[in-house]
Amino acid sequence: MAGGINMWLAVLVIGIAAAANQAWSANIFTTVSDMFPKRAVGSVTGIGGMAGGLGGIALTALV
Repeated sequence: MAGGINMWLAVLVIGIAAAANQAWSANIFTTVSDMFPKRAVGSVTGIGGMAGGLGGIALTALV
């Protein structure tokens, strides 16, 4: 019985963490449109995505 309670506690904590991550991500994407003119938003977002992808490749190779 106690294992079931701990399982739901873990589900709740993971759900809260996932929601917080999504909220943070949404705020980061909104920051680009707040800081740059309309014509540059797509390019800046793309450059950021490319940098993230290259960082992921570099860290995977490093590890």
